[in-house]
Amino acid sequence: MKTTNTMTLIRSLDKAMMENLKVYRNGSVGSEQNFVVVNHENVDAYEVTANNGIITGCTCPHAFHRNAVCKHQIKTSLVHSMDIQQLRQ
Repeated sequence: MKTTNTMTLIRSLDKAMMENLKVYRNGSVGSEQNFVVVNHENVDAYEVTANNGIITGCTCPHAFHRNAVCKHQIKTSLVHSMDIQQLRQ
């Protein structure tokens, strides 16, 4: 499994804090929760998934193709007080 390097993680954290990202619950099934994170500046939206209260992924290209922690996961983590799976390893 690839891990996010420190500079990439810092950039994602900066973007999560600076950009106009809104997190919306998109339902849950059993222990899995889904959130939609909308960037109102770029009108982009991506789905963040969590399992048992731990964020496990995002559909954005940064997370999906690079297996990196993205701004959407960080923003969801901050709003809903959840850990991110990749940062727990």
